[in-house]
Amino acid sequence: MHKRNLIFLLETLVNDNNFCTILPLMGFELYYFVSPANHLGGPIVLWNNGNIHASILAIHMMVHDTKNAKSL
Repeated sequence: MHKRNLIFLLETLVNDNNFCTILPLMGFELYYFVSPANHLGGPIVLWNNGNIHASILAIHMMVHDTKNAKSL
């Protein structure tokens, strides 16, 4: 119903093989994820570069909203 530009998920506990299987079904152009370690789930960020431009900066992420011309 709604087309999201960015989704950020925490504590996913999704392993690399499952994530690579699920990713194409989610409808996002780009992604970044950290594999889970022990009982700590890794974060996953999925985004489309249509209305935003995103860059991963170590453990930070800079997002620029091109529609409203501001960085978040």
